[in-house]
Amino acid sequence: MSHLTQAQIAALQQMGICVWINADKLASTDTVAADLEKSQSSSVSSKTDHAVSVNRVAQLRESLSQTTPHQTNPVQTPLTDQQRTQYAQFISDINYAWALCHPQKSLPELVVGTSLRVTDTIVELPCDPGQLDADQKANLWTKLWR
Repeated sequence: MSHLTQAQIAALQQMGICVWINADKLASTDTVAADLEKSQSSSVSSKTDHAVSVNRVAQLRESLSQTTPHQTNPVQTPLTDQQRTQYAQFISDINYAWALCHPQKSLPELVVGTSLRVTDTIVELPCDPGQLDADQKANLWTKLWR
């Protein structure tokens, strides 16, 4: 005796799994076929809904990128001479680590900006080098070694 509902049987059959049906339930196979047709039409509509939601997300991302132009041009200021002398050992450590990790590349410029970022040309710090906390320093060294 099968303890599956008609919807479960229809789902299994849609996946290609054969479900044994008792002879007394054989008369109700018409309802299984109807359930199968319903589930197939709902899967088509869910695919359409998914495509619509993907398009909507793409539109929202595009509109967000258009409304925030300040994110594309972040403010970056090079270290002052006073900062360079005050944090000379820190800068030396960064340059040494860079030279070990990327011997073929020239040293990047050290700037203070809005986030912690390392590229081929700059090392951007979110704040003054003396104000970096332990997590930010660990993140900086991780990014330098990549």
